[in-house]
Amino acid sequence: LQRHLKDQPIANEACVTAAWVHTLQAIDPGQFQAVFLSLPEQSPGWQQGMAQRLAQLRDELGEEGLSIQEAAKLAAEAGHETERWRQLGRLEGLYLQTLQTHQLKDRNLARREAADQYTAPASTGRILLIATPDAQALPLKAIEKAAVETPVEVWTYGPKELFDEWGRPLQEIWNQRPLDFESWGARMRAFGESKALTRQVATSTQGQTPESILIGLADSELTHT
Repeated sequence: LQRHLKDQPIANEACVTAAWVHTLQAIDPGQFQAVFLSLPEQSPGWQQGMAQRLAQLRDELGEEGLSIQEAAKLAAEAGHETERWRQLGRLEGLYLQTLQTHQLKDRNLARREAADQYTAPASTGRILLIATPDAQALPLKAIEKAAVETPVEVWTYGPKELFDEWGRPLQEIWNQRPLDFESWGARMRAFGESKALTRQVATSTQGQTPESILIGLADSELTHT
């Protein structure tokens, strides 16, 4: 997607912040009380900080292929902070108008357009999506568009019936799938504290080649032991 944007007038981070600051300077905060729970003092410091927070919100939603206005529609359907999201959507519209006035394009919208229109380069023989259980929305949309003309192979680490067509785990199946430790030849031991566990791992792996060992940690505290 980034290659498709290289020749477009995309607003950089400084321009995005400046556009948000301009938007905040032009509004009456009293008309956006669901967003600004207490009426702010319109100081440069507040405008700068709020501009960065709003830009970050748009970037986070953009990773999922959403704008604030689209998120507002989802919030309305779910009955979750409907008015707050509606007012955020109004602010987003004013921000986009500011960019358009200066003949700049918003990066998130441009990435969405690129994904919607994506075709693989002519030199691409096939696309491999390998072990990607949680692909980002826009790259996945681009691959889906490319699949019309370019073969796409999805590789998963496990039986294909456990995944959807794009290699994402099917949650209902995984939630109900039994763990058949006996048929896997697995041996389980319980330890009362983490140091005993790490000592056992160190002892049992002595003399083994590194590539023959796989360690999975479900407890983040064990990484510091």
